[in-house]
Formats: sequence, C-alpha cells, structure tokens
Amino acid sequence: LKSNIEIITGSMAGRLVYSGGKFEIHAGQYVAPAFTVDESQIIGDITVQTKQSRRNAFNGVKGVFLSEDDNYILTDYPAQISSAFAVQDGDPIYLDMALPFTTNNIRAQRLAKLALLRSRQQEAITIPCNLSALRFTIGDNINVTNVRLGYSQKVFEVVGYSVGSTSDGQIVVN
Repeated sequence: LKSNIEIITGSMAGRLVYSGGKFEIHAGQYVAPAFTVDESQIIGDITVQTKQSRRNAFNGVKGVFLSEDDNYILTDYPAQISSAFAVQDGDPIYLDMALPFTTNNIRAQRLAKLALLRSRQQEAITIPCNLSALRFTIGDNINVTNVRLGYSQKVFEVVGYSVGSTSDGQIVVN
C-alpha cells in the first residue's frame, strides 16, 4: 500500500496527509496563504533549521515514465539538473524518480523539476503559538511575519503540529 500511495502522489506532485483521524490526498497545486502568523500569536522562541542533511540532498532528478508516444512502455525522461545546485553541492547527486502513472514526457519533466525545487527549500521552522494556530491543517500555506528573523509575509507550508503546555500551564501549539 505504501508503495502504491507514493506512486500515486508522485504522479501529481502531491502528499498524503493524516490529520484529525482522516487521510487526505493533497495535489501539488499551489494554494495562496489565507492566514498570517505574527508576534501576537507567538508565545515562545521560534526554532529555525536551515540545512538538511547531505544524505537527503540532490541536485538532479532522473527516471522513467509510461510514454504515450512509445506505445505506453517505460521510457527515460530527460534528466532535470540544476548546475547552480550542483556547484553548491560539489558534484552531481541524482534522485531516481520513477513516474509509472505519468504518460506525458513534458509532464514527467515538470514533476521532476518540481521535486528538485521542493528539495532545495531547506528552511524549516517550529513556531510555538497560542490556540489560534489550531485552525491550520497540515498542508496549509501560511504567511509568517517576525521582525527578529526578518520575515515579512514569508510563506511556509504546515507539515506537522503538536499540542503541549508550558511550565506555567499555558497551552501551546507547535
């Protein structure tokens, strides 16, 4: 099941999200942020992670797709590589991304490029907020405004959350 879901979500640049006791599939369509998190909602220190591990990094994507032009046989699509990212990493590092549910060469290249660009979004933050943050769901895009970090309406995707409490008993949503 896991492999099938990964193939399906990969064919639409999407994600499978489990939230509120339900599984949802979100297609890779950009949705503009509807909410802004600012200093009035933040109740603690923001944690910033700026670099992912070298093991998870890649600067090129290659693989196969089910070509409608070649009678629906698996065919290589042109590799998508960023020379700028390769220079930053020191050498080419490829992700092998099979797209067996994609039948169009242009669409396969577009999905590969989206995967490459998404992988380079390396800044992740954890924001301790008051209860107003419970309105966000996984997969939502939100604006973050924080003077100390220099963010002004910077867009982040909510990839997870947890609810806890501070030492003084205040409920916090991370």
